[in-house]
Amino acid sequence: MQRPALFVERVARGNELFDSTRCLLRQLLDGLSQSLLSAMKIDRGRIKLIELLSHLRQSIELISNAVHL
Repeated sequence: MQRPALFVERVARGNELFDSTRCLLRQLLDGLSQSLLSAMKIDRGRIKLIELLSHLRQSIELISNAVHL
């Protein structure tokens, strides 16, 4: 009679382990997603900064050329 109870207990422990593992994996994936989103935002910001610096350089060149005329 104890065998079915032991089996039920082991299944319950297995389910708890599976649930906690699934929860940890979900948290890990959420963290990775947030990291990737942050990295993408940084890359977008870096691209915008490069574009702004390029426009600034062009403006300085135009002003410099106008002054030399």
